[in-house]
Amino acid sequence: MSSISDNRQHGKSTYTTQQVADVLEIHKNTLLNWVKAGKVPDAKRDWKKHRVWTDADVRKLIEFKNNYSQMELRI
Repeated sequence: MSSISDNRQHGKSTYTTQQVADVLEIHKNTLLNWVKAGKVPDAKRDWKKHRVWTDADVRKLIEFKNNYSQMELRI
């Protein structure tokens, strides 16, 4: 994982949607589109309704991206 400044919530590392998108090297809207399309699970929300991504979420997203980018386009 690239070095990003993390937040702490209940003793665990947490990340914003932009931070996660930066780690994945994708646009923030791409990540949100994956969530909206049901391709990846949504993150939990904080008291302000902002998404809060955990280390486990980021690992799953990295795995998804790696598998997604290896898919063949079949027409």
